[in-house]
Amino acid sequence: MKRIFLIRHAKSDWSQAGLDDHDRPLSPRGLRDGPFMASKLSADYDQLSMICTSSAVRAKRTAEYFKEAFDIPDGQYSEHDVLYLCDEDTLLSFIRTLPNDADSVAIVGHNPSWTWFVNLMTGVHIDNVPTCGISVLNAGHIEWKHFDLSQCKLEQFYYPKKYKRS
Repeated sequence: MKRIFLIRHAKSDWSQAGLDDHDRPLSPRGLRDGPFMASKLSADYDQLSMICTSSAVRAKRTAEYFKEAFDIPDGQYSEHDVLYLCDEDTLLSFIRTLPNDADSVAIVGHNPSWTWFVNLMTGVHIDNVPTCGISVLNAGHIEWKHFDLSQCKLEQFYYPKKYKRS
């Protein structure tokens, strides 16, 4: 069974005027939500085969929380410039290149593509994948190179405000 965990980066910090978008860090809320959501996901799913992340600072920091929660070795963690603000076609092409022995892959990136992609692949309408939102897509028994439109089911949809915390 193949699963994709599409993770939108946690809330970013906009306080530094003039900072390049690629270099924006996480905000205090992002620093809180990232480990919380990683813990939530790891409580429900036993393992991830690998994590691929956008090269943006906020995405890499978010991915690190999931890397730690799932105890992912360095060899199964990678950063990709192509995932930085990519469109749906680029994301689809990227997924088709995943190694077939990786059954469960987390991909950390950005909106609006993450929302559009989930809607396109599952036929479910989500208005917005919020920051640190996680869409779990079940792609069934396929080879990644055959991954195609509308063949996924939305198995779970996590987002920080769904959970009350004190």
